[in-house]
Amino acid sequence: MSAQRLFPPGAMIVSGGAGAIGGAIARALSDGGADRVLVADVAGDAAAAAAEAAGGEAVTLDVSDPEAIDLFGERLADEGVQVAGIVHAAAVFGSSRFPDVGWDEWSRTLSINLMGAYRLTVALLGCLAEGASVVAMTSVEGFHVLSTAGVTTPHYAASKGGLQ
Repeated sequence: MSAQRLFPPGAMIVSGGAGAIGGAIARALSDGGADRVLVADVAGDAAAAAAEAAGGEAVTLDVSDPEAIDLFGERLADEGVQVAGIVHAAAVFGSSRFPDVGWDEWSRTLSINLMGAYRLTVALLGCLAEGASVVAMTSVEGFHVLSTAGVTTPHYAASKGGLQ
């Protein structure tokens, strides 16, 4: 009797893969038998280290840059890569508190945490293998936009709430 596969054949992509959560996910995917793990992160050196720890491949990718995301999707399509799954773990937690959150910080937080996940998913739709999964890492903060935590960091709360 053969072992049941945990994942469909193809590449698993972890955005924010150089962070603590993304790196742990990349290692778990690799340990779970994923065919190929692509550790994507804006920090290229950190992505390389996380990819080495996970037995995967590093990809330097800024999920707040629509052109970079589109080029990444085009590259995978040109190479005929089948994507078995995407894990959106890329995120930033702004340091400003309400009401001092400026437009630039608000935009950057939503661009990475929310829009990056959307844009990357859309860019990879043509590469998704049958049975592929898309997972967005969110936060309890997304449920508490008006709580004490949400009021102090509304940009983070809004970005995580948008993923739910």
